[in-house]
Amino acid sequence: MAHSLGVRFLMALPAGIRRFFLFVLWLLGSGQPAFADPSSVGVVKSAVVFKVLLFVDWPPAVQSADVLRLCLLQEGAFLNQMQLYGGRKINGQTLNVSLRQGSPEGMQGCHAVFVETGNPPLLNRAIALARQQPMLVLGEGNQALTQGAMISIDTDGGKIAMDIHLESLRKSQLSVSSKLLNLARRVIE
Repeated sequence: MAHSLGVRFLMALPAGIRRFFLFVLWLLGSGQPAFADPSSVGVVKSAVVFKVLLFVDWPPAVQSADVLRLCLLQEGAFLNQMQLYGGRKINGQTLNVSLRQGSPEGMQGCHAVFVETGNPPLLNRAIALARQQPMLVLGEGNQALTQGAMISIDTDGGKIAMDIHLESLRKSQLSVSSKLLNLARRVIE
């Protein structure tokens, strides 16, 4: 009986609030580590990146495009996991996940770029390009935000945590939902 009441309550919520509520429950979990072994880190990280993209607001020129391009700059397991999200909808746009070269020319046309840990030169190139076009720069690890990423995704005590740098987002004509800000471990003005 209690289960069906919870489901009815959840289904009565507007779709956007229901999606956010489920995201919060999923992200916070039950207090247990979000992943039991290192091989599942990429699975959880890719799900978080996809969810983060749902709460980013791009300028009208990007929003009017049919495709939202997420570019990854390194081959590996994370690329494979993210490609599973290719073709899904993000606020009416179809997500395209692709591998791009680390040069600024290779990142042209990307709406979001994810840079994995340990690659400050690629992160610096992405940040420089984001100053010229609306592009979200996501970095991995606790140093990514101090190195210039707009949103960093990190593992913290077995859970995924994110930090957000608002000024960097604004410089690239981007904003994030207050819902995402509430989930962040740290928000820098």
